[in-house]
Amino acid sequence: MAATQALLNQLTAAKVYDLGQPYFVGMPHHPVHPPFLFSLTKMHGDYVMANTPEMLRAMARRIQSLGVRPELEVFDTGQLVMVKDLIAEGLIDDPVLVQLCMGIRYGAPDDPGTLLTLVNALPPGTVFSAFSIGRMQLPYVAMAVLAGGNVRVGLEDNLYLGPGHKATNGELVERATTILNAMNVRVLGPDEVRERLALRGRD
Repeated sequence: MAATQALLNQLTAAKVYDLGQPYFVGMPHHPVHPPFLFSLTKMHGDYVMANTPEMLRAMARRIQSLGVRPELEVFDTGQLVMVKDLIAEGLIDDPVLVQLCMGIRYGAPDDPGTLLTLVNALPPGTVFSAFSIGRMQLPYVAMAVLAGGNVRVGLEDNLYLGPGHKATNGELVERATTILNAMNVRVLGPDEVRERLALRGRD
């Protein structure tokens, strides 16, 4: 428990708990980037970021105490087991927000069968998004919607709008909107998203 408290002391001022990404104090992030929840054991070359279940619970308690809606990034089916445990223990408030991260090496591949396996294993009532990386990011806009979820695009996961065309975040959002409109899918506005996720403003 002492190690858990020491970690929490380091993270007190942190805004991002990004599952599967190596964390270090002072990691740059956008000031309005929504806080993520936790990092499970993930291999990065010769570097391993390992968080024990008790560390994850401690981080979840801290985030819950701050009234933050965490985004739980899930890279494989085993991580959904931990998500369900946290929910069962009352450490994640409704609505639960899960991001299915597909196509990342050593995680869930981005084929339709694997995506549907993850979707079918989600806890009831989960609000979820799904994305893939690189050239599969834009096809996954359609894939996520067809699986019943929301979409995510941006330069964090893909740098190109097309072959040789370096993108901006704005261009990726515009292309995603074009895809969704062609599918007769309505894009929600900020107020609708806040209502769906039961977000409250800062005091």
